[in-house]
Amino acid sequence: MTLITLVVLTGAFLFGRGFFAPYGTPLGQVLLAVLLTLYVGSLVMLRRMTLPRRRERILRARA
Repeated sequence: MTLITLVVLTGAFLFGRGFFAPYGTPLGQVLLAVLLTLYVGSLVMLRRMTLPRRRERILRARA
């Protein structure tokens, strides 16, 4: 997912630099930071969804 995103953004940067012009302003920088945070958060959420659930142990040591 990240590789595809990077390829698309690289292509957009090479062939349409005007698309990234708004991110050069202070408000654009804040928006970019928010978008990157949301993207990384979604990757973390997807990672957590793929991990197996913790289950109760069947055999327990006697105290």
